Amino acid sequence: MMKYFFSQILENILITNVLKEIRRKHKSDKKYKMQDDANL
Repeated sequence: MMKYFFSQILENILITNVLKEIRRKHKSDKKYKMQDDANL
């Protein structure tokens, strides 16, 4: 029972971190894209 509980918590933490990372990457990609458009 405890093991299942802990694995759920770990999974949630991992998913949260991955989503944060994706969002951060997406934001920086947008920033770079805007800079590229300005350079053209």
